[in-house]
Amino acid sequence: MRKAVMSLIILTLTLGAVDRIDDDAGAKYVTVNPIAPFTYIQSYGTKLILPIVSNMEYGISVHSTYLVTPSQALDVRMIVGSQNQMNFTPQVHAGYNFFILDQFNKTNKGLYFGGDLRFWDSYNTSTGVHYASLAPSVRLGYWLEIAKRIVVDVRVNQVFAYYSWTSKENVEPAFEFALSPINGIPVLPLLSLNVGWKFM
Repeated sequence: MRKAVMSLIILTLTLGAVDRIDDDAGAKYVTVNPIAPFTYIQSYGTKLILPIVSNMEYGISVHSTYLVTPSQALDVRMIVGSQNQMNFTPQVHAGYNFFILDQFNKTNKGLYFGGDLRFWDSYNTSTGVHYASLAPSVRLGYWLEIAKRIVVDVRVNQVFAYYSWTSKENVEPAFEFALSPINGIPVLPLLSLNVGWKFM
């Protein structure tokens, strides 16, 4: 696992070192996750499926992206909402994308890979206890620009580790390598759809 992560970092730095600069650098994007507001629906068919296809985002999810170069982007995601009637679950994600095809020619972004570090705090409103976690993830996605302004971003995210802690007394923080946020499912990639607007 360590060799795979190091190889990915070296590949990214090598490609980034020869990155071209053109008028796309400095562009800013704001997108939203249109599925996240519906994850509060607690019917039998939706309480598992919707969180998986919304990247485990609950409520309002706003995503800001900045193109450092035409093929490299930094992003921040803010999510505010409730996982269910008892747990308020705000989140912050910060990440990096490398647009593979755009490195070599102008393709309006297209295929990319990257990663992020996500923080969330599941606050139990009845007990007052916080359950917080930090989790790194890798991502593979496709970024489409329509008419040079409208953005559609579809991605698959794979979390691979968790560092968790709680405000509950006498509970130690814990770290584990895991490929799923749900007990009983060994590997669970999360999907994400984002739509929005490009600002120059």
